[in-house]
Amino acid sequence: MNTLIDELDNSKQHGLFSISSLEEIPGELFLSGSQTHLSIRRAFDADDEGVSSKDEIPNSIKGELNDLTKVTLYGCIRNGTLRRPRGRKIYVYTNIFPHFVLYGDVHINPSEEIISEANFCIDDSSAIFGDDDAFGTLLNPQPILENAFKAETVGEQRNIGANSHLFYYTGKEEIFSADTCVGRISASHRISFSAPDVSGIHLKNKVLISILFKEACYFD
Repeated sequence: MNTLIDELDNSKQHGLFSISSLEEIPGELFLSGSQTHLSIRRAFDADDEGVSSKDEIPNSIKGELNDLTKVTLYGCIRNGTLRRPRGRKIYVYTNIFPHFVLYGDVHINPSEEIISEANFCIDDSSAIFGDDDAFGTLLNPQPILENAFKAETVGEQRNIGANSHLFYYTGKEEIFSADTCVGRISASHRISFSAPDVSGIHLKNKVLISILFKEACYFD
């Protein structure tokens, strides 16, 4: 989940967006936190007296990106409009700010009770969830390392120095879980790592918080 968010940060996505039930137009979706916006351009006849009414922005906009990803922009407000006449046309350039971008394989209708579970991470999770037993290091690990190497290798000699270190993750993913009036709430470790090399050992962890609602609810 977080990898996807990191990959999308400060990215531009192109696709088709439904401004009304009868209108699907190309647009550019720029994803960057509070600077996120959708840019669209529409053309109207210069003598069309209803141009102003047609420029209304709905609260929810559905779109399909060029890679077929479905997006639902929710809580949309106009963030600037520029009108330029050209010939017998009026071109309206509009920036739209969505409070939420729902990104995935299906569109979400915010007015339907369809959300059954929520998973998210927070920046200060390490201060809130002090699960000190999950990660650690052992002092004087030489005997443990020797036994581990004997069990894993046959006929291969590994040198263990006096200043060896053993860092560990216990593998206990769940930090806690509890039933509440909202539903079942839990927090768990989600680690990512790469193979050790001459630059060192690389392991990162994020705490994933999950809420399994008692009943499906609205997105709000």
